[in-house]
This record gives sequence, C-alpha cells and structure tokens, in this order.
Amino acid sequence: MKKNKRNILIVLGMMLAAIFITIFSISNFSNKRQTFEGGKKTQMNESLSRSYKKPGKFARTRDANLTVAEGNSSEMQTGEMERKIVYRADIGMEIKNFDEAANNITTLAKELKGFILNANKNLNEQDIASGGIVAKIPPQNFDLFIQRIEKFGKLKNKNVSSRDITEQYIDLNARLKTSGELERRLLKILQIKTKKLKDVLEVERELARVREKIEQMEGRIRYLNSQTELAEISIFLYEPDKITTKGYDFLKRLRLAFRNAVNLFISITVSLITLAGIILGLGIYFALGYFAYTLLKKSKK
Repeated sequence: MKKNKRNILIVLGMMLAAIFITIFSISNFSNKRQTFEGGKKTQMNESLSRSYKKPGKFARTRDANLTVAEGNSSEMQTGEMERKIVYRADIGMEIKNFDEAANNITTLAKELKGFILNANKNLNEQDIASGGIVAKIPPQNFDLFIQRIEKFGKLKNKNVSSRDITEQYIDLNARLKTSGELERRLLKILQIKTKKLKDVLEVERELARVREKIEQMEGRIRYLNSQTELAEISIFLYEPDKITTKGYDFLKRLRLAFRNAVNLFISITVSLITLAGIILGLGIYFALGYFAYTLLKKSKK
C-alpha cells in the first residue's frame, strides 16, 4: 500500500513538473513574440527620434538671441555683418508610396539648389516601407522646401528651429586675427641671427603652438560656414499598415505558424534540458547526503 502511494506521488510530481515546464515555455515564447511584433514600431520611431511632437501640434522655435557685453567691439561688427543663422527641421510624414515620395523629395532638393545627404529604407514583415531622408537646402529656399514636401503626404510631425551663431563667428575671427599677428611677430624674432639657440628653440615651440591654435580656429570657422550655408531637413517617411479583411495570404500565415511552432519546440526543449540539469544536480547532492548519513549511522553502531 505504501509503495502504491509513493508511486502515485511520483507520477503526480512528474505531471506537475511537465505542466510547469509547458506553461513557462509558452509564456517565454509569447514574450518573445510580443517583442518581435513591437519591433516594427520601435524601428519606425528610432529612425528619426528628434523631438517629434504629437500629430497636429507643430513646434516652431527661433532661438536667435545674441548677447554681447557692453564695451565689446563685436557689438558694432555684429550690426555691420550679415547674421550667421543655422536652420534645421525634423518632419514626419505618412505617405502612400515610399519610393515615389523619396523620388519627389530628391527632385525637389535638386530643383531648389540643394542635395540629399543620406537616405535609408526599411521593409517590415508585411513589406511596408519606412525610412529617413536628410536634405541640405540653401537657407533662402528653406521654408519653400518644407511647404512643398508637405504636399507629398500626410504631415504627422514637424519641428523647425534656427540658431544664431553670429557672436561665436565674430569671436573666432577676432581670435584668429590676434593669433595671426602673434605668429608674424614670432617669425620676425626667428629672423634675428643674434639670438641664442635656447631662445630660438623656445620661440619655435611657441610658434608651433600658435600655428596649431590657428589651424583649429580655421577649421571651426569652416565648420560654422558649412552649417550656415546650407540648412538641414530630416524627413521620416512611412507607409500606413495594410488593412485587409483576409489578413496575410495563406503562404505567409503558414510560414509564420511554422516559425512559431519551431520557436515553441526550441523553448520547451531548452526548458526540459535546464530542468534535467537541476534534477541531476539535486540527485547528486541527495545521493552524497544519503551516503554520508549511511556511513555516519554505521560508525555509530
């Protein structure tokens, strides 16, 4: 009788373990599937994640503030020279056909004396296209370009901004002029032949430092010029989800079902192997404990 009860308990334990493994595997598989299905929206959002607002609420900011201290000569220069403004925009659009919209944007950029800096396209499981395009446009055509691309699809997000770098540009040029004068004075000092070798080496070190500083400032000025000469517009395009009463066609649904079955089988197999390893480890510890207990019992006798 005791043996029958023990066998029943063993069978019940194995059944509970099998049920636990199956539930764990299905739960794990469902989480992976949800993560996979959520990948499309995540990829779409990450393709152009530059402070998009909610649809219908457009943001247009102008941070063209220029602060110049009193008595600074750059204040007069700022008023005399043309201001240096950096323009940029981030736009999100829903379009019917990705390739057609991308071609229209490329053609428009060339028409307005600009060019496409880079572009990318992605396809999801339903062959729905999405991607981003970055265009460089002359500042005088900035607003016109935005107005015209809005007609290529349904505008969802829009963020337009400008940044005044006039003060920074003037300051760099003033520092460059000062460093240039210092370089010329150092070159004149080197031409004096009565100088000692130690003094010559010291002047050459200072001259090398000044030249490095000049090159850095010249590079920075070139960068600022490139930023103001062309405005940057980043456009994210995506096709709407295909809504059909039939859903996927038969082959796609069959392929997806087969893939899910394989993933579920793999998940269950991995869980079984893991459980087997745990049971084996516990069995070894139990056997060692029982063996030690037996030896201890015999030694007492």
